[in-house]
Amino acid sequence: MKNPFSKLIHHYTYDMRLKTKLVISHIILVLLPTAVLSGFLYLRIYGIVMDDSIRSEQALSAQTVTSIENLISHVGHASDTITSAMLIQDLFQVPRAEANTMDISTSRMNSLFHLVQSITDHSMITDVKIYYDDSVYGDLMQYNKIGNALFNPVSSVSSSYWYGIYSTSNQVRLLCPELYLTPDETEKNGKLAYITRIPYIRDSGIENASAYVALYLSRPAFDMVLRNDATVTDEAAFLVNERDVIVSASDMGLAGKYFIPRPDLRQRVGKEKTFSLVSYLDGSAYVAYFPIADTDWYMMSIIPALHIGDAGRALMMHFALIYLLFTALALYTAFRLSGSIADRIIGVALQMETVRTGPPQPMDVADTGCDEIGVLSDTYNYMTEEIITLMDSQKKASDELRMAEFRALQAQINPHFLYNTLDMINWLSQTGQS
Repeated sequence: MKNPFSKLIHHYTYDMRLKTKLVISHIILVLLPTAVLSGFLYLRIYGIVMDDSIRSEQALSAQTVTSIENLISHVGHASDTITSAMLIQDLFQVPRAEANTMDISTSRMNSLFHLVQSITDHSMITDVKIYYDDSVYGDLMQYNKIGNALFNPVSSVSSSYWYGIYSTSNQVRLLCPELYLTPDETEKNGKLAYITRIPYIRDSGIENASAYVALYLSRPAFDMVLRNDATVTDEAAFLVNERDVIVSASDMGLAGKYFIPRPDLRQRVGKEKTFSLVSYLDGSAYVAYFPIADTDWYMMSIIPALHIGDAGRALMMHFALIYLLFTALALYTAFRLSGSIADRIIGVALQMETVRTGPPQPMDVADTGCDEIGVLSDTYNYMTEEIITLMDSQKKASDELRMAEFRALQAQINPHFLYNTLDMINWLSQTGQS
């Protein structure tokens, strides 16, 4: 007994209608291989597009890091300009015992205020403050001008987080997020700060500083740079310092959602400056972190995997539409071609079946074509006409033969009938029946 596969092959090769067989053959031999090839090409092209998208995002993030480093470099240069001013050096870079002994001239103080005013541009550097050691120095606030309280006692910020860090470390410069500043600083001066400590010379105590030069910064300036890095929906970019405090973000909500503690970065993300796929509770995302030079900051860049695949999905849609278009065209061609072949063959076959019930009749077709099937149709019509002619000739010959036989029989009957009649007359005469 044949197995199902053999039955299927037999049905395909012997029992299936010719038109269906031609269409299926076209699909198997043309559309199926092209579908497989198209799928293979799509996967390769999709991978290339995804890699290119990730490389583009990586390059954009590197440009963002450069922009942030340029901003910080600008701030650092401004801070160095103030701390290297002659008045600041003469006033604060002194031994503790000699502090508060300098007589400050009005012209030098005016030059310092003019320098501070030129540095404060309100777009990046929003304010400048000098916090002096008021346990040693006298009242330097007397030199402040209306609308510019440059000098402030360090006791006014002794409760701040940044002052606590300086009190327990030898750091010279500190980039402060909003968390490090007092509420009064964030309200009046700025949300971020770049603070430089000026220590007493020849004094080894880490808590001893003659003054702190604080440049307050505009956080929206950093936020804007980070927003330029976020080019797709739900993409996030944010700055984090070494204590895992978010400094600035393109979107604080997304920053909290995608935050990864610094000790876990190497394990979850891998090496720096390279995007890796990381799993979150609500989906996966491509994550990379970029150190910011000369700071304790790093920038996190997160792109949801769903959105970075948008380019690939758009490619898939275009690819699918083009393939469907060519598939529809191929199927239309297959139906037309199979119809032109099968319909004419079926017409010849059906016409030949009429022989079972009567004489053959020619096909009533205006255009049989010039291909092999057309030749077959024309030959069938010619053969049918020849058969009809032969049948008519045979019928005519048969009729003529029958008439000839009738005449011959009649020729035989007429003399015999005449003899019988004359013989009857003779016998009647002899009997007297004249």
